[in-house]
Amino acid sequence: MELEFPLQGFHKGVRAGSQPEGTTPHIKNMRPVEPLGDRARGGQRPPVDKWSTILLSDSNTPSPIVEIVQVTVVS
Repeated sequence: MELEFPLQGFHKGVRAGSQPEGTTPHIKNMRPVEPLGDRARGGQRPPVDKWSTILLSDSNTPSPIVEIVQVTVVS
């Protein structure tokens, strides 16, 4: 049995038999192409750095940030 890395990434919403080729419904923190060599081999994303020291709350108590999304386009 040969297993391939899901280079097409995450795809959820279809039953297992209809899963598009090259995708998976079960993956987190994946990167399909290595950042330095531009080689498709899959790997884990690097850790996230602290984004800001600004308090995002209307009171004096810190509130957790639930989600921040940053989109980067590489061409």
